[in-house]
Amino acid sequence: MDNDTNLWLIGGKGTVGAVLLLKWDWGATNNVSRGVCGAAEMYTLGDDGMLVLRQQEIVFPVPVQERAAPEFHQPRSVVLGEDCENPEGTLPLGINDLSDVARRSMASMGLDEA
Repeated sequence: MDNDTNLWLIGGKGTVGAVLLLKWDWGATNNVSRGVCGAAEMYTLGDDGMLVLRQQEIVFPVPVQERAAPEFHQPRSVVLGEDCENPEGTLPLGINDLSDVARRSMASMGLDEA
């Protein structure tokens, strides 16, 4: 998957501004199912043209909320292109929203979160 991130950002020659990489893991420890674990990572290109991990958040197991639920905030121009409406604004993606979508998909496959 990391190679795909390189392909999209570096191979995209500027047409792709950010990649959200979802990493999932499932398995059992000592024959006890531990369910699905996952993280979301946001990558962009640095000024030197190399990949930069801008943000990483845990999706499952859902962290104990000691603060507001995390969100990815990317400039609208990075996600939608320079000609978008309000290019200086941000486009938030809530981890709770991502968890909800993943939870529904996992349930249809008979999987549980960790």
